[in-house]
Amino acid sequence: MKEQTRYRYMEYVEEDGIHLRLMKFKKISETKCGAWFQQVYMSPFLGKEMLIGKKRFILSGYGKRYCYDTKEKALESYIARKKSQNKIAINALEISSFMLDKLSKDIELKDDDIIFDAEHITSKYLFI
Repeated sequence: MKEQTRYRYMEYVEEDGIHLRLMKFKKISETKCGAWFQQVYMSPFLGKEMLIGKKRFILSGYGKRYCYDTKEKALESYIARKKSQNKIAINALEISSFMLDKLSKDIELKDDDIIFDAEHITSKYLFI
């Protein structure tokens, strides 16, 4: 088994600011479909690398991954995750603001369901 390192960026909020940290993963074992990886931590006390956290199975081939074979791909993935999280957060903020505005007015609670016209919000969603 050839030793292989994978990468993933994560942010951590600390007292002095937000840190963008590069996490490293080492291959533990391999199958025909992919490989098992585990995070590597450099212990400042022991002066050596330790495997920490849970093992993650990463499929071979193309597509979304938990960790990537280059730092550049890991950064692209981080940016894509933040864009997705941003969209979700904006949608949640729009809905909560809309509902707080509607519920701040006197409404009649005659039915279990109250439907508010929210075309500007619901037009963004695909309902199946």
